[in-house]
Amino acid sequence: MYNPYQLDMIRRRQQELIAAAERSRTVRTLRTSRRARRRPPSVDT
Repeated sequence: MYNPYQLDMIRRRQQELIAAAERSRTVRTLRTSRRARRRPPSVDT
């Protein structure tokens, strides 16, 4: 069994991983949307 300290560390690490995933996802969507807005597909052709 884990002791409460180890459980707290595991829980904190999982929350950090979730926060990092959400941050990277939002940054990626912002970057792609900004690129699409700056250069529409009609201009490329």
